[in-house]
Amino acid sequence: MTSNRFLRAASRTFTAGAAALLIGAATVPSLVTPAAAADGPASVADLAQGLLGAVVNISTSQRVKGTEGPGAVPMPQLPEGSPFQ
Repeated sequence: MTSNRFLRAASRTFTAGAAALLIGAATVPSLVTPAAAADGPASVADLAQGLLGAVVNISTSQRVKGTEGPGAVPMPQLPEGSPFQ
């Protein structure tokens, strides 16, 4: 009877230890990731300066006649110069 009680206690202790180990191991990546991200450049200005000639702005405009009728959704009124105009 005593050995059975001992085995249950040992099993609970082992299970609790294994759970604590898994939880501890799961938190390690969250502690390491910010340090790895800090290795990057503080600014991308140098990279952008080198690629400035490759930046292209394409603008189009088109008028499309919308659907009419009882189920039609009205178009919102957008301010002048808005990207969705």
